[in-house]
Amino acid sequence: MIGFDTETITAYLEHGWRPIPANTDKSPAVNGYTNADQWSMEDYGRIAAQCHAPNVGVVSDGQWIALDIDTTVSHNGKDGPATLERITRELGALPATWTNTSHGPGSPSRHMFYRLPDGYQGANLFRGGAGPGIDIICRGLRHCMVWPSVHPGTGELYEWYAPDGTRSDTMPNVGMLPMLPESWLRHCLKPAKGKSATVAATTTVGTVTTADVAMTVMTGGMCRHVRTMLDNYLKRPDYKNGSRHDSTRDIVHALALCHAEGHTGVPEALEQVHATFLNLVAGDRPGGEREAEAEWARMLGNEETNALNTHGGTDPCTLNLSTREVRRLANLPNRQNERPTNIDNTDIGHTFTMTELMERQFKPLHHLIPGMLMAGTILLVAPPKIGKSWMCMDLAYQLATGGKAFGGIQLEARPVLYMALEDGPRRLKGRLEQLGHTTPAELLSFATEADDPQPILDGFMAAHADRQPTVILDTLGKVLACYPRGSNEGAYEHDYKVLGGIQSNVMQVDGASLILVHHNNKTKTGDYVDTVNGTTGIAGAADAIMRLSRQRNSDEGLLQVTSRDAEEGEYAMRFHDGLWTLQGGTPETAALAAREQASMRRSGDTTCQIMELVRRHPEGIRPHQIAEETELTSNKAATYLNRLVKRGLATKQARGVYKPLYQVSEVSDSSTSDT
Repeated sequence: MIGFDTETITAYLEHGWRPIPANTDKSPAVNGYTNADQWSMEDYGRIAAQCHAPNVGVVSDGQWIALDIDTTVSHNGKDGPATLERITRELGALPATWTNTSHGPGSPSRHMFYRLPDGYQGANLFRGGAGPGIDIICRGLRHCMVWPSVHPGTGELYEWYAPDGTRSDTMPNVGMLPMLPESWLRHCLKPAKGKSATVAATTTVGTVTTADVAMTVMTGGMCRHVRTMLDNYLKRPDYKNGSRHDSTRDIVHALALCHAEGHTGVPEALEQVHATFLNLVAGDRPGGEREAEAEWARMLGNEETNALNTHGGTDPCTLNLSTREVRRLANLPNRQNERPTNIDNTDIGHTFTMTELMERQFKPLHHLIPGMLMAGTILLVAPPKIGKSWMCMDLAYQLATGGKAFGGIQLEARPVLYMALEDGPRRLKGRLEQLGHTTPAELLSFATEADDPQPILDGFMAAHADRQPTVILDTLGKVLACYPRGSNEGAYEHDYKVLGGIQSNVMQVDGASLILVHHNNKTKTGDYVDTVNGTTGIAGAADAIMRLSRQRNSDEGLLQVTSRDAEEGEYAMRFHDGLWTLQGGTPETAALAAREQASMRRSGDTTCQIMELVRRHPEGIRPHQIAEETELTSNKAATYLNRLVKRGLATKQARGVYKPLYQVSEVSDSSTSDT
C-alpha cells in the first residue's frame, strides 16, 4: 500500500480509524477534513481518485485522543519529553499504549493514542496541548500523520508500535487502545463550566464574552477561506516577528473581520486558536492559565467585538465576488479605508485628512518619572562599571514603593520586574542592603536567568496590564544574545527586529514601560545618541534614551535625556555609596547644576575660582570679599561677577550682593531608606 489509496483507506476504516489524504509537507490535501467521520465510502473513493495524496493522516471521531510528543529539535525548542516526565510525576504514569512515529523505536518523539470515556468525545472539549512540547490531537483539533506516510524532513517512514515498544505490521483497532486516566483527562480538558462543545469562559469583552465567541459551530463547518487561515496559523503560530502574542492577535482580528463579511466557521476557528494560544503561552506566564486567559480576552477588543456581532449573511466563498464587492454588499467599509472610531489607537494608519486627525481623541501620555521621562521603551546607556545597575536597582525599588526617583522626584507605585541577567540573587540582595532598601516591596520582582526573556516579559505585562507595569532588562546585550542573527539578515534588521519583538507587548499596555540597559561606544561625537553601542536600529526602536556618564573615581555624573514625547534635558547627578541623586535635590536644580558645570568646563581658572567662592556663600557675597580672597581688585571682581550673572550662573541682589542660582542641599534620609 502506498499513500492514500483504496486499500489503505479500507484497512484504517476496518480498524475504527478515520483516514484523510495528506501532502508531502504533512498538511491536509482536502478542505473540511475535520468532518471525515461523516464521509461515506463514496466520498472516500471520490477523494482518493481526485487528490492522489502521497501521505495519510487520521482524525479523531471523538473516540480517541493523541498526545503528540515533540522534541526540542523538531518543535521550536519545546522539550516534550521533559514536559511529559514532569506531568507524569504530578498526575501519575500513563498506561503503555500504541504509538506512531517516523523516528524509530528509541525516539521519544511520537504520537501516543488513548481512548476517551463516554461524555468526553465531543469537539472543543480539550486544550490545544498538555504542556510545552505536547500537542493534543482530538476531535476537531489537528490530525496525526501515520503509516505509510513519509516524514518530509527525514524521509523516514511512519510506523506503528505496540504497547511493548515493538514495531507492528498493522495498525491497532481503536477499541484496543487503553483509556486515558482520569487525572490526565482533567489536565487536558479546557477549564469549561458549561456542557457540550461550548466553552463556558465568561470573561466579558465589550458586549461579547468569550463564551459567545466559542458558540456552537455553525452548520456546515468552516468555509475554505477560514480553514486556510486557521491551518496557516496552526502550522506557525509565531509567524509575526516570532511573537506568539502578535501572531494570535492578528489572526483574531482577521477572523473577526471574516465573520463580519459572512464567512462561516469563524467561532470554531477562534476556539481552536484560543486553545492553541493557551497551550503555547500558559506555561510561560507567571500567572499560568489565568494570565493567558486574560491576555486572550484583551485580544477581543472593541473592533473585534463589533465585527463578531455583525454577520454579512451569504458566505463569500460561495460567491464569485471580490472582497471589495462582498464588503460593499454587506454594508462594511473596505479594509484599506476602514478606520475604527470606537478605540483609542495612536496609530491611525493609512491615509487620513487633517480634519480627521484633529477630531481624533487620544488618551493622555503617562509619565514614568514626572517632569523627566515619559512611559515607553527607554534605553539607559552608559560605559561599563559606572554605576548604571545601581541606578536601576534604586529606581526599581522607588517605582515599586511609590518613593522618589534620584532622591527628589515623587513617583506613583506600580509593579516592577527587574531582570538582572548579569547578576545573581546574592549580588541583588547586597545592593538592596547597601542602598538601605530592606523592607520588602510587594510590587517588586526579580529574574536573573532567562534563555528567552520574551515570555517572562510578556507574562508580566499581561498580569499587571491595569497598573502601568515597568520591566527593567539589564542588559540588552544579554537579550540580543538570545536571538542569533540569521545568515541573510543584516545587523540593523536584526537589532530592530529583536527590539520590536521585545517591546511589542509593552506598546499594547497603557502606561507600561520597558527600560533597556545598554553600553555605549567610544565614539567622540557631539550627539550622544550616536554613542549607543550597535546599529542605529537599537536607538531607532527606543522612545527615549538616557545617557549616564561619570569620570572614574569621581562622585559627580551627568544624566542626559532625549525622547520623542518630552523635552530634552541634562541633569547633574551625584553617586555616593551606590546611590544616584540629583544635585540640588530637584530636576530644576540638577538642570541648573549641569548647565553650570558645562559652562565652567569652557571657562578660565579665574572664573572657576570666583564661581566656587560664590557657591561657598549661598547667603551672598560682595566684590570686596572676592578681592580679599584673591589677587583681584574689587572692580575687577565685580566685572567677573557680572559676567556670571549674564551667563545665567548667578544672580545679583540689591546693593551688590551676588548669590548662586540654587542651593546644593544634602539629600534627605527618606530618599536613601525605605519608603
